[in-house]
Amino acid sequence: MGEGRLIREPNEAQLRPSTPQASLMGDVRPGSRGGLVDVQTHNQFSLQIDDLIDDELSRDDELKQLHYAMLRSIGPLRKIYCGYSVLGLDGNRDNTFVLNRFQLWRMFKDWDFIEGRTTLSEIDRVIDRCVNSDEDNDVHSPDTPFLVRHFLHLLVYTAHHVFSNDHRNNPGNILASCLNRLLEDSDLPNPNKTKGTFFSCSKPRIARGLHYRQSCWKLYQTQTEHRKTIPHDKTMTMRKFLHILNDAQLINGNLTARLAVGVIAKDNPGADDGTDLNLDTEIVFLEFFEALMECATVAIQPPRRREKTPEVIPEAKPEVVVEPEPEPEP
Repeated sequence: MGEGRLIREPNEAQLRPSTPQASLMGDVRPGSRGGLVDVQTHNQFSLQIDDLIDDELSRDDELKQLHYAMLRSIGPLRKIYCGYSVLGLDGNRDNTFVLNRFQLWRMFKDWDFIEGRTTLSEIDRVIDRCVNSDEDNDVHSPDTPFLVRHFLHLLVYTAHHVFSNDHRNNPGNILASCLNRLLEDSDLPNPNKTKGTFFSCSKPRIARGLHYRQSCWKLYQTQTEHRKTIPHDKTMTMRKFLHILNDAQLINGNLTARLAVGVIAKDNPGADDGTDLNLDTEIVFLEFFEALMECATVAIQPPRRREKTPEVIPEAKPEVVVEPEPEPEP
């Protein structure tokens, strides 16, 4: 790939910010050290997007416009990466944080563009094409780390996957147009206002939940099945999730199957829009984990005691005494 297709990446110290507030990209002015700089003169960060550009003649202009689109939103992207990379964490030994897929899922769920357009499972497969080079790695592993260059790269691919069909009649600078739709025409996720039923809990409850994450991940892996289409990744459907709940005897008087579906659909409207129920909807581990925790909480609640209706004692009616008619006088 020639130098005209390259965007500079931050140095290694900046890839892993020491605190959530630390500068992720450094100064973002063109030509500045540590920032995204002119695509024609630097080659430290390569966006390998050859498979997304159809017109060879417009390649340079496409990359330039994509670069500018990224620059305009670099501040919010810095905050998003830093904020979501510390979800569920109080700190670690060297006080460094790198975004993992578990946190990335939550970020995408908080981003309103995904609703009704695609699923997290499909986004995982898109990311696998552009980031993951390890064929043995699980496409849907929650522990997959994403450095900043991966994060920016996968945003370009995700935007193209979601919005490209809307720009088929106007193919000029389609990558920049799709990225602008993603970054400017939708509400960006806020790590301080996460949705869902897990990361929005109190910190002590999140810590308790994370204690069971690995065992839940093992359960998830044993219950997934290979898809028939390429890349034949292993996924779980909502139907399978209901079978797991039933086998664990969690479907009971407190938790009905319909209520369990509602738990998933609350954060995944594509599963149940109120009219059609799609039990073949794929759910990634985050969705499984959050739904399992909430369903288990509902299922194990003690049955509600029915309040006894106080017995109403009717008021005593006065006894009606019928006196005999007086005998007529002779």
